[in-house]
Amino acid sequence: MLMRGDEAGLGTPEEDMSSLAAVAGLPDRLVRLVACLGFGIDSYHGVCHAHVLENLAALQRAGAYLGAFSISPDSPEAIAYLDAVAHAERSTPARPSIEAHRAALTDVRARRSFPH
Repeated sequence: MLMRGDEAGLGTPEEDMSSLAAVAGLPDRLVRLVACLGFGIDSYHGVCHAHVLENLAALQRAGAYLGAFSISPDSPEAIAYLDAVAHAERSTPARPSIEAHRAALTDVRARRSFPH
C-alpha cells in the first residue's frame, strides 16, 4: 500500500487493492485507515526496503504519515493477529504471502531468509 508503481518490485498489489477496496466500502461516518504490518514482509515478494522507506518519507513530507509502532510477538495484539493469519492460511492455502506474515512475526530465521 506504500508503493507508487515505479519501484522494481511491487510485492502483492492484488492483496493491497483488496484491502483498500474493503476500507473504501466502509460507511462514510467511519474514519478509514490502513496499516502496514510487519516491515520487511514484502521483501519475500521482491520489494526493496529502500523503496518502502523512500515512500514513507514522501508520506511524511505530505503530512500523510501517521507514525509507526512495534508489535511485540507475545502481546495480545500479536496473538490476535496470528489468529487472523492462521484463519487466512486455512482459508487461502495457495497464498504464500500469508505464510510470510506469520513467519516474519514469529521466526527470526525466516525474516533473515527473505531477499533484501
